[in-house]
Amino acid sequence: MQHIRILRGTYGHRLLGGSGAVKPKTSKDPPFEVTDEEAKRLVRLGVAECCGAEIGHCETAEPAVSVTKMKLSELKAKAATEFGVEAADLEKASSKAEVLALIDAKKAASGEGVGESPPTPMVGAPVR
Repeated sequence: MQHIRILRGTYGHRLLGGSGAVKPKTSKDPPFEVTDEEAKRLVRLGVAECCGAEIGHCETAEPAVSVTKMKLSELKAKAATEFGVEAADLEKASSKAEVLALIDAKKAASGEGVGESPPTPMVGAPVR
């Protein structure tokens, strides 16, 4: 089990006890515990970060840097180098939300996440 903190969006955290109850978690909530596999998945998606060693840490990936702390230019540079987003597309983006959408589209086009277990439901996410 790992302690994580949500960086962006709302995560539907299933409560212990098998009741099936889901509690929404956002960046305003304190760290909470999830399975190792779920921690890896959320960190890899960039929506959560593992907490420090005093609570439990994630050895599977470097902690994600909060997008809110990055400048737009830093986020654009990361999108180009780490995710391969085209420079022409990044030039058109005028907000962090637009850059994040470009990253998400690039991940989807590359098939990232194919073969993984179904995601835990996100509150407010569209139903497919």
